[in-house]
Amino acid sequence: MRYSKAIVLFSLFVCVALEAAKPTPRRGFIVFSSHRGGRWRIWRMNPDGTQCRALTDTSHEAVMPTVSPDGKWIAYWEGHNSTSRKIRVMTSDGHQNRQLVVDADKTHVPLPPA
Repeated sequence: MRYSKAIVLFSLFVCVALEAAKPTPRRGFIVFSSHRGGRWRIWRMNPDGTQCRALTDTSHEAVMPTVSPDGKWIAYWEGHNSTSRKIRVMTSDGHQNRQLVVDADKTHVPLPPA
């Protein structure tokens, strides 16, 4: 049941992935992953490029951020060398970071049609 809920939530986030890369008046920020500093992390900045800051800072790689439709949450993949990937969520300011799924690479997440 826990995995089913996480898969549904992540699927919802994936469905809006393309929209999340674009700034909108509703959100007013851009979220992206970058390899700055030698490690993949999740970053947030204003549409004009100001106030760029890392939202994650762990020893694990953090990639593929997706913003929820209401702009309050960010879901992303976290892992180390493609082993034991996790799906994590955090608030859009980088707080309340928590794990949803362990071994997410072994869980088949349905993707939206292209």
